[in-house]
Amino acid sequence: MIAIRKDIRHPWLEWMISGYGLYRRWIILEVVGMVTEIGLVGLAVTLVGFLAMDNKIKYVVIGAFGIRLL
Repeated sequence: MIAIRKDIRHPWLEWMISGYGLYRRWIILEVVGMVTEIGLVGLAVTLVGFLAMDNKIKYVVIGAFGIRLL
């Protein structure tokens, strides 16, 4: 990821001037991270669901991906 800022000499001033800018960015970053993790668990469920293996092993694999959500 590449970030371009206006004043590279004093990057902390941008956050102090913008008020809630840092908080909004943090919330957006966390929401994107949660959606990504939920998507990965959904992908694991979809992929493991089609495998010809015992259900117990499927639950272990899905649980391994799902534990990341905690």
